[in-house]
Order: sequence, then structure tokens, then C-alpha cells
Amino acid sequence: MVTSTAFDGGLAEGQHQGMYVVVLRSLPPPEPATVQALATALGVLPYEARGKLLVQGGGPTVVAKLADGGRAQALAQTLTRAGFAPLVVAGDEAHEPMFEARRLSFEQGGFQVEDRGGERRAIDAGAVRLVLRATGISSGVATETQTRRSFSAGRALLTGGLMLTKKQTTTTTHATEAWVSQVVVHSLVGSPVRIEEGVLLEGEGPTQPTRQAAFVYIIEQLRARCPQATYDDRLMRRAGQLQLLGAGLPPEEHLELALAILAAALA
Repeated sequence: MVTSTAFDGGLAEGQHQGMYVVVLRSLPPPEPATVQALATALGVLPYEARGKLLVQGGGPTVVAKLADGGRAQALAQTLTRAGFAPLVVAGDEAHEPMFEARRLSFEQGGFQVEDRGGERRAIDAGAVRLVLRATGISSGVATETQTRRSFSAGRALLTGGLMLTKKQTTTTTHATEAWVSQVVVHSLVGSPVRIEEGVLLEGEGPTQPTRQAAFVYIIEQLRARCPQATYDDRLMRRAGQLQLLGAGLPPEEHLELALAILAAALA
């Protein structure tokens, strides 16, 4: 059992680098014996361990981040022997492909989505097991073109004063960031489907005045048509993202990991 070294990463020379997080699926009450057991397993002080057990919502929450999968599994086994319910999520799992829906239409028995490339997929409502709602930062690049006129002595001289200016066009690019709502649908068949706010809603149903209203309607329909599915919206707010990811994993950079952790914990 680890008693003196905190699990905060670190690799021996030559080991494969990566990121693995050890997660507690649920959090028991912070009784003194439980706090001490967690502190001993993690190699931290009791007050640090107690803080990890005070997360609102009862878990899941990340309790350790390591660079080696073997050490992560060893820690998970230690936590299991101490009476906790851990799981290990590899950072690579946060980058597993999703079906990125650009169009959506509800139909009898489920719904149909289409991606940017025109590929379509039909989702059986009865096969949906998990609906995760989240808010994240969408990054992109914007291009701006500006045209202005400035005085040109050469042009004035050549045209005898008839043309005094010349047109100048400049193009600049800059990074953009915007907060975007999304919902990720996990079903028993195929990869998860991501539906972002702004997806084109087609087919029957009332016309929605704004993209936000259309997104709320989509979520309402998903919940009504898939009553057997677990619905979780804790990742809508930054506070919930912080509680799940813990210290050292900024939500702005690790929302995909948070989604992967939550899906694994609720499976």
C-alpha cells in the first residue's frame, strides 16, 4: 500500500507517456476512518483527502492524475481494497470519435441525424442509455478583410489630380472562442452522437424562434422519447465541471475528458 508518495504523475525514464485519471464513482461520507483510508491510499494528508470527499453531488470525481497506466491501475486496486469504488479513465478515451450531428429530425421510434459530410444515422429511442448535457468552449479562426482608401501622391501626379487616393485591402485572422451548449447521446449501437446548439432541426414540430429555444426543444424531446435513459446535466455549469475534474484539470481544456469520465461512471 502506498503511504508516502502522492499520486500526482511522474514517469520513469523510457516509460510510455500519457494521462490516466483515477476516479471515485461515488463518495462515501467523510468519516474519520474513511478519510484516513483515502489519505493513505493516495499518499496525501488527511485534510486533502477529506476535501476530495466533500464534492457536491456525491461523485464521480477525479482523485489522482498519473502519466502511467500501470500505476493508475495499481492505485485503483489499492482504493478497491480500502473500500472505495474507483475506475481508471485514459486520456485517449476523451478523443474517441463521436458522430457530430449537423441536422436532426425526430421520427416515430427515435430520431435521425446527419453530419457535415452527409452521412446519416438512425437512432432507436429504445437503445439510448445516456444523455449528457454540457457547455464547452468552441474554438475557431475568423478572417476579417478591411478596405480603405489613402492619399497617393504618385496617383495624383499621374492623373493630373483626378485621382488622389488608392484602395488598400488588408486581411487579418484571429482565434475565436465561444461558449456552446451541447448534448451527447450514448446508445447501445454505434459511437456517441454529439448535438450542439445551432444544429438544424428538421421535420415536424413547432418552429422555434431562436437557436437556444430549438436546443431546449431537442433536449425535451430526447428526454420524453427516451425515458429509460439516464439524463445528467452537471457539466452544464463550470462549478460542476470543476467538481468532477478536480484540481489540475481546467474544464476549458478537459471537457471531453469530463464527458468520458461521466459516461464511464454512469455506465
